[in-house]
Amino acid sequence: MSDNKFRINIDPQALVPSSSNRIYYLVSIIVIAIMFVAIGLVYRYLPRVVPLYFTEPWGEARLAPRISLFALPGMASVVTIINLVLGRVYKDEQVLPTTLSVANMMVAIMFLIGVFGIAQSVI
Repeated sequence: MSDNKFRINIDPQALVPSSSNRIYYLVSIIVIAIMFVAIGLVYRYLPRVVPLYFTEPWGEARLAPRISLFALPGMASVVTIINLVLGRVYKDEQVLPTTLSVANMMVAIMFLIGVFGIAQSVI
């Protein structure tokens, strides 16, 4: 006897009906994966502390443990999940799902630029 009530079937078309919005989310997910891989590749070459808090005054206040770099792709992942949920809730709207998907892609790209900037400044 097969028990299918615990089976999870994620259909991209059901999650994000618009094909252009799916492309934006796909780019975001690829960028997040690139961030995780990039941080993983350079992690052992990084100093114990890296500049992460750019709004703080120059000096030790800007520094964070290097493990904190994983917070950037982590936050991008959280933003992606929130935007997917909001886009699904408001799927009948015309502009909001597209705005969320484009904004999500831009946030992921900005975090990627930040990761590469931090890595470049300390290596």
